[in-house]
Amino acid sequence: MSNDGSSTCTQCDVNRFDLQRKIRQLTEKLEYSQLQNSLLSSECDRLRKELREAEFKGRSSVRLLSPPSLPDEVLHYIFSMATHFDGLASRHWDSIDHQWKISSLARRSIPAVCRKWHKIGLKFLYQHIVLSQTSQITRLFGVLANLSSLSQEQCMEWVHSLEFIIKDGRDERQTVTFADAATRLLLRLPASKLRKFGLNCGECCRQSSLIITNIAEKAIRKAGTGLEVLHLPCLQASPQGDWSSTDWARLSTLQTLSLTGGVWGSCLTIGYVMTDANALMAVGTAMTSICTLFINCNEIQWYYEGLFLQFLESAVHLETMHIIVHRETPLIGRALDRFLSKVPRLKRLFITPSSRLRMFSVPQAGVGRVIQVSLEEITVDMSDLGLHGFPAIRILEPLVRSIMSRRFPNLLRIIIKGNHQDGCLDAYQVCLQEDVDLWEKLINWCSEEGIAVNDQEGHAIHLWHRRHAIRCDDVTGSNGLGTEDDEWQERSESSDFSGSHTETDDDGISDDSEDSPYRYVRRPDLEWVGSDSEEALSDLEGLQPSSDG
Repeated sequence: MSNDGSSTCTQCDVNRFDLQRKIRQLTEKLEYSQLQNSLLSSECDRLRKELREAEFKGRSSVRLLSPPSLPDEVLHYIFSMATHFDGLASRHWDSIDHQWKISSLARRSIPAVCRKWHKIGLKFLYQHIVLSQTSQITRLFGVLANLSSLSQEQCMEWVHSLEFIIKDGRDERQTVTFADAATRLLLRLPASKLRKFGLNCGECCRQSSLIITNIAEKAIRKAGTGLEVLHLPCLQASPQGDWSSTDWARLSTLQTLSLTGGVWGSCLTIGYVMTDANALMAVGTAMTSICTLFINCNEIQWYYEGLFLQFLESAVHLETMHIIVHRETPLIGRALDRFLSKVPRLKRLFITPSSRLRMFSVPQAGVGRVIQVSLEEITVDMSDLGLHGFPAIRILEPLVRSIMSRRFPNLLRIIIKGNHQDGCLDAYQVCLQEDVDLWEKLINWCSEEGIAVNDQEGHAIHLWHRRHAIRCDDVTGSNGLGTEDDEWQERSESSDFSGSHTETDDDGISDDSEDSPYRYVRRPDLEWVGSDSEEALSDLEGLQPSSDG
């Protein structure tokens, strides 16, 4: 460089200031790169840490955009349809057991999906509560204790259906403990909010029946005018007369009443209750609004007949009735006319012969005069009778005679429930001829009148004897006598040729339900027996023992 202070080097012709400026720029870029590298390293460390945490927790750490969701009103409607259940979990009619399992599973599953579903679906979890153990009530109190007072009141407001199922009412100590917990729960419920109440005591004794009655009485008072469905297995009146003091007339919205044991009469039957007429007559004041009635008639015999008919005095809106009957039940015997006159709007009658009785006798029946124009469907449930279901027609004979006397002009169908393969009533059974004749008369008459007789799956009810019976037609020779050499030959009534083969037989296995009844005819052999054969037959006749012994 020159000594005169010039910024340019004489040897390399480089400007010193330009060189320093470039060095500063490179230094700044280097420092910026180091800073970026440090930031990227820090970001990598953070992502690596989140990845390890995500792997440990088993979920992705990447926050995704929330998917589009339905409005709360639509979700509420869907949840209400998924959890809808009309009846009670107490098993006093078999058709609702599966429905309750689906409804209960939906109630418990919906709140566990996400926060939004939990917020909307929590009320459905409390909507229908079924308690069978004291520990369940204790756990419910524990859950409520962790909530604020406002939340506790809100949860109790959601309870619309409540059921107590005591598995063994014979254990008095356990029943007392359960009753105390149930009473404390009833006290926390708001008034007039309960719509459904059920009480099932299993097999109880007279000592614990009063305790169970007190639970039911408190629940009815708490429900007030809002109760729609009520299931009571016992109506044992207490010494204080709680049933008589209950204002049953306030239950103006009651639609369904069940007075059967939780497993079709395993509890104290209503016959024992009728020793105190006040209990049943008090309940009878609520019959004006009832549309569906379940009742166990096992013990309603002649000395309770008038009392029960008086109980039905106000059942002017009754449309569906489920009754358990046995051989001495007067409702389908001599009191059939009086019973039908009490229920002028009855549309559906469900009859369950008692599974405890294996012997059936024909009940005495009076002269039928009442015309029931509203009855459209009769269902006979023989599911629990097994092979004893076929003779149950005997206790139904007065009802069968009423059907065949055209006392139910608007009857559309008769449903026979049971284990009947493809609708065959007498399969694998040896039946009395009188039972077969009665069933056959009913089936033939209904077929002529256009009344459907089906099983629960829709198969037409028929008798094996009727469909597969053998009728013999003699085909005789010119002398009018059949020969011993005739041959059995099957002949279909629908054709003029021998044998049952049709053009469609080769298409597959035939269905017995499509077969017409068979008859067998005798036809002489085509080949004449030769002289050698005649001699052989004469030799065999000679070997037969003589009558002289």
